[in-house]
Amino acid sequence: MAEYPHQHLKIRPKVKRLPFRGDGRGNFRIFPRTREQHAARLLRQMEDLQNQFEAEKQQREDLEEDSRFGLLLEVESEPGYSLSFTSLTQGKSKQKDGIYLLNVRKWGEGAQEVTKATILVPYGRLDVLENKVRAFADPDKDSVREDGTRTPKNAKLLSNIRSIRVAALEALWTEPSPLPPPGELRNWELWISREPRSDEAPSFEAQFNRAASGIGLTVNAQRLKLPDHIVVTLRAKREDLEGSLDLLNTLTEIRLVSPCAVDLTDLAGMEQHEWIQEALERIQAPGPDAPAVCLLDTGVNRAHPLLAPLLDASDVQTLLPDTGADRNGHGTGMAGLAAYDDLRGLMLSTGTWIQEHRLESVKMINHGDEHDPPSYGAVTQSAALMAETNQPNRQRTFCMAMTQPGPSDKGQPSSWSAAVDSLTAGSEEEGEPKRVMLISAGNIRKFEGYSYPDGNHRHRIENPAQAWNAVCVGAYTRRTRILEEDDESTHGRALAGKGQLSPFSRTSRDWEPHWPIKPDLVMEGGNVGIHEDSHLFERNSLEPVTTEARFQLGRPLRAFNATSAATASASRLMAILQARYPDLRPETHRGLLVHSARWTTGMLGGIRPHESGQTRSVQNLMREVGFGTPDIPRLLGSGSQGVTMILEDEIQPYDPSSDAGSARLGNFNLYDLPWPKELMDNHPDVTLTLRATLSTYVHPNPGSRCWEKNQKYKYASHLLRFEFKRHTESERAFERKLKKLTEDEENEETAPSDPKWAVGPKLRGKAGSLVQDIWQGSAADLREMGQLAVFPVKGWFATRKFQEDHEFHNCHHRPVPFSLVISLDAEQEIGLYNAVDNLIDVEANA
Repeated sequence: MAEYPHQHLKIRPKVKRLPFRGDGRGNFRIFPRTREQHAARLLRQMEDLQNQFEAEKQQREDLEEDSRFGLLLEVESEPGYSLSFTSLTQGKSKQKDGIYLLNVRKWGEGAQEVTKATILVPYGRLDVLENKVRAFADPDKDSVREDGTRTPKNAKLLSNIRSIRVAALEALWTEPSPLPPPGELRNWELWISREPRSDEAPSFEAQFNRAASGIGLTVNAQRLKLPDHIVVTLRAKREDLEGSLDLLNTLTEIRLVSPCAVDLTDLAGMEQHEWIQEALERIQAPGPDAPAVCLLDTGVNRAHPLLAPLLDASDVQTLLPDTGADRNGHGTGMAGLAAYDDLRGLMLSTGTWIQEHRLESVKMINHGDEHDPPSYGAVTQSAALMAETNQPNRQRTFCMAMTQPGPSDKGQPSSWSAAVDSLTAGSEEEGEPKRVMLISAGNIRKFEGYSYPDGNHRHRIENPAQAWNAVCVGAYTRRTRILEEDDESTHGRALAGKGQLSPFSRTSRDWEPHWPIKPDLVMEGGNVGIHEDSHLFERNSLEPVTTEARFQLGRPLRAFNATSAATASASRLMAILQARYPDLRPETHRGLLVHSARWTTGMLGGIRPHESGQTRSVQNLMREVGFGTPDIPRLLGSGSQGVTMILEDEIQPYDPSSDAGSARLGNFNLYDLPWPKELMDNHPDVTLTLRATLSTYVHPNPGSRCWEKNQKYKYASHLLRFEFKRHTESERAFERKLKKLTEDEENEETAPSDPKWAVGPKLRGKAGSLVQDIWQGSAADLREMGQLAVFPVKGWFATRKFQEDHEFHNCHHRPVPFSLVISLDAEQEIGLYNAVDNLIDVEANA
């Protein structure tokens, strides 16, 4: 078995920072129109809209209400055609509010898919849209090409519009489920606009506060601040909201809040007090300054004998008006696995157990007693900051195994997932401190009508595990032996095979394809048994073992399963990594953990990732198990058979000399890596595996406007991608190719990609803020691939402009830190570590 006794190598290769001039443009289909007829129809609609504006104005005068108001207009496309919705907006002036794009929704499928955009048009600004229609109707304002082809002005915007009408609450509803009926008291999530207004107008948040107070609504004190929105929650009836135009004028979206899910198993644990006592005598506890796994959960019962040495009383905190104790056992079960992994390992070992990390707990929810109404994004941020305030100098990994089911779970960002991304990126804080957070993918809770693995494919990863900056953890299993001897057990077998997806784990197979691939990795989450008559059952022997909160009742240990167990175990690995490599950035720690993941034979199921024609199979594989399960020895060390190189740098993604709101791309970084060419010359036929992971943190800007591809509204502040020089390509040709890359995040190479890359450039474009790929081939080919580029893709830092008092004013000036992890692995010991280490020493002394 290969050994990896050395620390990974930090490298500082030669770098060129070269100007990048991408010019990607997409195709936009325009609905064929008879200009005169369409213009006349739109002008009639404008006349009807103006009449409704005047009627509302008269009513407000009669009631002596504020004369400053707007109407929500819903713009609907022709079926099968998109809207150029960014062209519907108009900036504010000193005296007048702007026309604001609030949200974008899609209805129907395929050729019948309709796009609907909601805009807020203030009284007195409808003429802006009317003038666009009149310009469309005027042939003198056509653009004329050299071949004589004429295009009406504003044709891209207006040709695809089917109708424009006045709307109300339903135009702010961005959930796929029907709007709740009147009369029902529900928990609502309201997205308040932060768009700038005219000089005399109050902010939208101030107007919301006044309107909500005026109609007697009680708003949750927890508020989530995002670049374009303030998100609040409240409990109200539908008619409470739609009865106030002043309140609706402040909103961009309305969503429902689903209760948070905390999964439990009632299976009894092993009653082995004496084993615990024996283990305690062997555990070498960490010091008070050791890294910690911070559990954001239901609290922890720290009196458990296995947890007390690792969890100081001062590190047990709560956001709720009670103690930090665990009333239902989930948090305590998480704590045992976050500390020790499956306790069978500790109990069955005999030597000294060196414990390298501690635990922390912040209670943020009670099962069955959730926040009313819940504001999980703001609560999560508050819980994390509470732990940091308590121990500001301690490194920690945040671990959260609570998810929220709901209809909007096709990968779209939510307020909760955006809050996680904002927290991890430090978006709202001075100095932008970065954090590591692991989140469970969510579990399958009911097995009625379930079949394996199709049922996993249909059950989507839950909110907030779609967060881009967090590590999303799914579950697989190696537990395939049923040890119980009851009748049901003896007539059954394990459902999942060794190394396969756990039956409990959700996947992103059914997500919309343009959202990032999740999970990032998987850990042990247990298995279920299947009886010979086909019904499913659970057994302790098929699940990890952890600490029981009610240990005083005689059960100190218990079984614990699913993605909660997997996330706790993965968080333990992250804390150990932080203990071994305390000086690395959070982006690097995150990258190293995912970088260490490997697909098992059971996961691959015959897929050959490094052969051509495997793209769809690899994408399905990644949407089930991510990059696999961590190889722990390789995570923590390098050796003769495998070496890992770490590069921490920054890039200027946008040109600071360009204008805010329309910033040009800045530089790409071109690196000459310490490549052991002499070693490769000596072993030209040895198969080598090159693995590269690029990790950066994005700042989120959520909202339905970013759900559809457009040039202005993006979820991520920026994206970074990497490209290796092909072994058949000269360095000059490689540099020329990079300068011609487009700005489009869905850019595909015109030349066929190297099939030896498992993921390839197309799937890498769906990677979010962590990009990884694996190449496998001969050392002779890899010898010529020692040059690597990191380049930017446009996000909202380039396309959004903010006022001077906004926290993201001139955000396109900011450099972006990133971490790059590169490893070389051989199927035999060939001296990789020494060869690369010597090259680094030579370069350092040059």
